[in-house]
Amino acid sequence: MGRTLLFLALAVAGPASGAKRLVGTLVATKHRIDPASPSALLDAEASAVGAVPRSGDGWRFHFFAAFHGHAVGRRSVKLTFWVSAGGGKKKIVRAFSILVSPKAAKLGGEILLRAQDGFQPGAYGMEITNTPVPARGGVTLR
Repeated sequence: MGRTLLFLALAVAGPASGAKRLVGTLVATKHRIDPASPSALLDAEASAVGAVPRSGDGWRFHFFAAFHGHAVGRRSVKLTFWVSAGGGKKKIVRAFSILVSPKAAKLGGEILLRAQDGFQPGAYGMEITNTPVPARGGVTLR
């Protein structure tokens, strides 16, 4: 009985201290990646761009997110862009709502970031939240 109680206590407490939480992949890409493709994640990694040049009225690029086989479980998720505010803190620049299928485990799209929305050249973290497994990545705007 003692072992059963110990097991239940650990299951309720969640992961042990120092255990890493599962995080999905989020990348900026050169072109649209089909999330339905069996090779979507490999295609996204091959098409990934670290820096996006400004063109016209802002920075336009495609993005791809994979949640390690977990469905997003919602009809809407948030794509958030942030900059480092020092001391490990994030300053959110802008968050965009994206409509998705709750059953989706991968998603992709295209976005335009503009100066009037608070963007300027520099490095940004990007994150998709409101999902069981958040997806994180980064992009530099030139």
